[in-house]
Amino acid sequence: MKYENNRRSNRTPDFYVGYQYTVRSKVGSDDAGIGVGFGIGSFGSHGGIGISSGSGVSEYEEGTLVIDFIDASNSDLIWRGTGTRRVSQHSDPEKRTKNINETVDKILAQFPPKLKR
Repeated sequence: MKYENNRRSNRTPDFYVGYQYTVRSKVGSDDAGIGVGFGIGSFGSHGGIGISSGSGVSEYEEGTLVIDFIDASNSDLIWRGTGTRRVSQHSDPEKRTKNINETVDKILAQFPPKLKR
């Protein structure tokens, strides 16, 4: 790749960068649990089993960011990175910007891909 720092050029770039961001509603629940107990008292030994159904159910928003590197000469996909995290529509703009920047950093940390030999 060739990079020209802050200069205009009539040349075609080596690649383009595209992105897509989606937000979806998700439903989560607590995991089911099992407990076992034994005891010995004055009237003999006793045991018991408790089972939890995972009663806590919640709805949340999940954002997915997809970043594509596309070959400028033939429009082939060179590389795709994705990142997903919980989002809140009620968070302040500074926190949203910070979360997006962290997600972009995590995605781009995987580029360039490691070649398998």
